[in-house]
Amino acid sequence: MREAEVVGGAAWATLRFQESYHYWQDGNYYEAHKMASEALCLFEEALQKQEPSRTNAFQTTGTKRTLAGDPVNLGRIQSLIGIIADMVGDHHEALTYLQSALTVFEQYNRQREIANVCCNLGDVYLRKAEYELAHAAFRRSIHIAERIGDVPLMSVVFGNLGVLAARSGNLQEAEEWIKRGIKLAEQIKDQIYISIWHIYLSITFQDQGKWAEARKSIVYALSISRSMNNTPYVGFALIVIGNMHMMQSKLLDHSQENINQEHKDSKLEDLEETVNIQRFHFLKRSQHVLERVLALEGLESETRIEGKLSLVQLFLLQGELNRAWQQAINTLEEARQNELIWQPARAQSLMGSILAAQGQMEQATKYFEEAINILRKCGMHLEFARALHSYGVTLLKHGGMEQKNHQQGLSYLRDAHKVFDECGAVLDSQLVEQDIAMCQGQREK
Repeated sequence: MREAEVVGGAAWATLRFQESYHYWQDGNYYEAHKMASEALCLFEEALQKQEPSRTNAFQTTGTKRTLAGDPVNLGRIQSLIGIIADMVGDHHEALTYLQSALTVFEQYNRQREIANVCCNLGDVYLRKAEYELAHAAFRRSIHIAERIGDVPLMSVVFGNLGVLAARSGNLQEAEEWIKRGIKLAEQIKDQIYISIWHIYLSITFQDQGKWAEARKSIVYALSISRSMNNTPYVGFALIVIGNMHMMQSKLLDHSQENINQEHKDSKLEDLEETVNIQRFHFLKRSQHVLERVLALEGLESETRIEGKLSLVQLFLLQGELNRAWQQAINTLEEARQNELIWQPARAQSLMGSILAAQGQMEQATKYFEEAINILRKCGMHLEFARALHSYGVTLLKHGGMEQKNHQQGLSYLRDAHKVFDECGAVLDSQLVEQDIAMCQGQREK
């Protein structure tokens, strides 16, 4: 186009838009946003120069529409900027551009584009823990997608409905939706969504105590992501693997405590040493994986924050309280800057555990109570129960000899167990059952 002395205009805007799309797929969000913003400026200038009669979204061919400045392309560029902003954590910008794009698509009755942008709006609301708005956006999207037979979009929405169900604590429903998304992605050989939905499926399997299925899904997802050299999803898969190692360490912790309770007077030095070695092994593997992920360039902001929160939990389990606290403070600030809701609450719950371990029970209580209130309000039943579980254990361990703290701690454990049972969260149920049994056993002695 330079040789033809074409400077600016809709054609250049289209090229910038295509460049932005490729950068976005590669995980280079900075360049993607830069190219998309240039495309938007070029396209808006081209539209302003046109005569009103020529601004026609129904011209005969795609080429003519591109050269003339199809106003629907304005919505497509706005939509891409919104998607990129969502991934880097600027949810205000994401909503602004996606809603502007929706207005354009509705004006020209572009049903496929309406369905796509509604799906993307649902994703923003999902990240912001605004679940009613997310559900409404996904339902509108799937209604159109099913009517027009858009299989790729149906796969995306089914998977997102699964993530929404999981965040709300409906694990069996989540598994069913995600499997439907995978089935459609496999039909059209969409490797990206086969990978991402298997990552979420692995998380759902793990929460339900289905370890073999969880391992199978995450290994498969990681192999696909690596074959595509897709850094965002490689990183996400590795964080899930790091969390699995950490959970295995926690399960060993509880098994060791139970053994000590049952055989207090027996000589168990050899068994304890074996368990401690295994626990150390799992924690070190988890740390290696998580630190490796956080060194990667091109992660989505939410994935990076998830990895940092996992590292806080890891440091806490290792007894590195100062490192855990500093990491928690930094991650809390980053999560708030990204306008997230439940990740800051998770950070606050972890900070409560850290402060309690440092002997600052009064401060710990404030963090726990704020986290629990936030998670209750946004309907994240599973995370709410996990915060209750942590607070209950903290009251029992660090609440002193006061009967009030003991009763309240035990009550929180029972409430958490009820929620875990309702959600079908088998692993969490087992852990809290062991804590309740251990607490009651200690009181009896």
